[in-house]
Amino acid sequence: MDLHPALASRVLRKTISSVKGDLRRITHTHIRDIVTLAGAAQSNKSLDLPGQIRVYKIKGVLYIKKEALPLRELGRIQKSEKLADKRTDRLKSRGNPEVKT
Repeated sequence: MDLHPALASRVLRKTISSVKGDLRRITHTHIRDIVTLAGAAQSNKSLDLPGQIRVYKIKGVLYIKKEALPLRELGRIQKSEKLADKRTDRLKSRGNPEVKT
């Protein structure tokens, strides 16, 4: 981030407040972690914050979103989908004719 740290913190806090509705349970550490994520060269990363808030960095753009489901439940769903995809890929590579895409 090219903003002064105090200004960056205010912008992030205001954005989170508008997405979440309040700043309860959002700490200085969360804000610092978001600033670090924003300044990092890597993309396709995310942070989970209290109140079902997820911060994504995709192709250099920072997104702050309130998830519809609790983050733990989303994590379980995503994990089970990845496992199912791996099983399907494994069966496809074996030439199993019962696998449909």
